[in-house]
Amino acid sequence: MFQPHSPEMFLDIMCIKAITSKSLSEIEELAVAVAALQKSADECLNEVFLLNGNGGEWQAVHQIVRNIRRVMGWIDDLLVHGIVDVEDLARSHRSKCLMYQKT
Repeated sequence: MFQPHSPEMFLDIMCIKAITSKSLSEIEELAVAVAALQKSADECLNEVFLLNGNGGEWQAVHQIVRNIRRVMGWIDDLLVHGIVDVEDLARSHRSKCLMYQKT
């Protein structure tokens, strides 16, 4: 299934908790936290570019930013599936139709 301690495993746990509790509040809180992290990472990427150009350091930070954006997309997908009805999230989870399940 998923690698231990991977973003996919973490989101699967969050998804199951939301389904069980019939509440998206923890996923919503996660979305806010990751959005703040994404903003900081984007600012860092810009600063590295201004200081060093498009070199090795920029490439390394860019990969981190891409990973954060990917995870943010997965979180948004969970919210989209569950915002109207948590049962839709449950059906999507069972069917393995969520973005993080397709990696």
